[in-house]
Amino acid sequence: MAPLTTSKVQMSLSHNRLPPNDEIINQLVAKKLKALLRANKIRLVNPASKIFRPRCDLFDNPPSNLVTAMFELPGVKRSEVALNLREGVLVVAGERFRPEKYMSLSSFPRFSPVSTKAEASAGNELELKSRYVLEELRYGTFERRIQLPEGTQDADINAHMSDGMLIVTWPRQPSRQKSSISAQDLPTLPRNESIL
Repeated sequence: MAPLTTSKVQMSLSHNRLPPNDEIINQLVAKKLKALLRANKIRLVNPASKIFRPRCDLFDNPPSNLVTAMFELPGVKRSEVALNLREGVLVVAGERFRPEKYMSLSSFPRFSPVSTKAEASAGNELELKSRYVLEELRYGTFERRIQLPEGTQDADINAHMSDGMLIVTWPRQPSRQKSSISAQDLPTLPRNESIL
């Protein structure tokens, strides 16, 4: 048995509903998007996020007592990466810039449609305009934080960059000495300065 409602409630409910055609279109679009997501034809990206987290692999090597983190940073120069140890947390931060040399006029043709049918019938060529056909790479500010074992000091951390990979190692059981991070040409930020 359906619950009884007054005509006022029924009217307010009908105002919140979309017209039947819009509901059907929304359902069809949602169904198509879900199918594309499942088929890996599209993927969800959070464009509002200004800071991205570079991908990372962590390796624990018990015989050598070392833990290694390998950060994926293709196209990032050593001078664009900073390492810092803050309250037992390793902070890897920096910025990846869009490679403008690949986006020059010579490498990206520019297309724009002919403005009128008269121009099209006159045989005018299409003007060229650049655009992204696919955009998956992330550019801008990045930051990744990793909790290190208690007692880890700057001197316990070693880092180097090779072939777009930042490799950082530290001991599983750190010593109790204090010093600065040995980062082989990687700059560090002062402890009082903000990373971003």
